[in-house]
Amino acid sequence: MAEKSRRLFRVAVAVAAVVLLAWLLYRIGWKGIADSFIRIGLAGALLLLGLGVIENLLDALALRAAAGPKISAAKALSYSSAGAIVNVAIPWEAGEVLKISLLRRHMGTQDALSATLLWNYIAKSSRPAAALLAALVGLVFGYGSIRPDLAWLITVATLLSFLPYLGIKILIRLGMAGMAVRILKLLRLMGKDPDRLLAMARSFDRQIQGFWKERPGDYLRLYLFQFGARVTAWISWYAVLKLLDLPYSFGMCAMISAGMSVATYVTMIIPARIGVSEGTAYLLFSLLGLDPGVGLIGSVIMRLKMLLTTSVPALSTLGSLWKRP
Repeated sequence: MAEKSRRLFRVAVAVAAVVLLAWLLYRIGWKGIADSFIRIGLAGALLLLGLGVIENLLDALALRAAAGPKISAAKALSYSSAGAIVNVAIPWEAGEVLKISLLRRHMGTQDALSATLLWNYIAKSSRPAAALLAALVGLVFGYGSIRPDLAWLITVATLLSFLPYLGIKILIRLGMAGMAVRILKLLRLMGKDPDRLLAMARSFDRQIQGFWKERPGDYLRLYLFQFGARVTAWISWYAVLKLLDLPYSFGMCAMISAGMSVATYVTMIIPARIGVSEGTAYLLFSLLGLDPGVGLIGSVIMRLKMLLTTSVPALSTLGSLWKRP
């Protein structure tokens, strides 16, 4: 009964988010939205799609760095894109579970799990690092166009967004997987073979802890590719706002990107995707004293860019899953 209630709650939140998005779009006016897309034009759309392809490719190369040479760059792009689309449709990182399942086609379950968790673990550092850089650029080049208190608030928030990474790092040093299994074993909540699970957990801990020492090149590539992907997303926001012919400075656009990056940590706890990011952009632009409608339209454009650039490489993977009995 409790599980059914949780599912109903998630569905209700997802529906509410979509309804909120529709209401905000209606409030802006469909003519204004259409004018925005016309203003971007074909050349602008191609530019944004190009940036989207670069961002997706960098994320895929980061996944391949975590998984090793057992998968090709093309497969990594397909799997990463499929996971991204599922994460939009189904909250709570269901796309990461899909990536583990797909990676298992080329390696053992333990390696697939480690590669996916490594990608997400490093993302807890690379995303805040890119957001902090954007916030600092905003502080330097957006002086006079951004309220100082809000600029510093966003900058401090980017620093606080490192906390999940630091927390996970401490748990890894303590052997979090092995520790969790040992606790479950003591509580008699394990399955038929707790010793085997404990051995797997310890092996996973060793893989995580030894990644930097054993594969420093892959570690560096994973971090740099992820960081590059987040910087590309920042450039995409700048491109969108300039294509909409808005008088926002480079510093202002950088601070907007930093604010949106920080907001993703808050929206992750909400069991919905479509409508949440767009509503967050509406609120952020309001706080910055900008036109909230522009934030909403910009976020919708960014969402469409992501869906269009990930759907093509994901088609073959999702198609093969659909055909399976």
